[in-house]
Amino acid sequence: MDSDDRRLAWVQRNRERRAREKPVGPLVAKLVGQAVGGTGEQSEAIISAIAGAVDESFRRHCRVSIVSTGAIDISVDEPALVFAYRTRFLPAIREALERSGHFARRSRVRFVCGSVGLPLGDGSL
Repeated sequence: MDSDDRRLAWVQRNRERRAREKPVGPLVAKLVGQAVGGTGEQSEAIISAIAGAVDESFRRHCRVSIVSTGAIDISVDEPALVFAYRTRFLPAIREALERSGHFARRSRVRFVCGSVGLPLGDGSL
């Protein structure tokens, strides 16, 4: 009978919902929010500040995502252009964000490979 009691206890323990499991819904919502960018007016102001500091080639190849941690991710669709755009445009982007008053809250600008985020300019990307 001792082994039956142990089996029953094992079944009971494994049928209970574990406290460490987290629902997947909030995680998906966070990822979708990051992919789309920040919210409304603030995103538009940041994107217009960045768009004013860059040229047409940058607008064609880049998209902007505003991450909830305070970073601005600039996704570049061509991996070969990431370093070139970072070295050429990062100082101008930081200066434009400082002038617009958004750099204090957005302390980090990252250039990453990919095509996630909001387009700069007319959205023809």
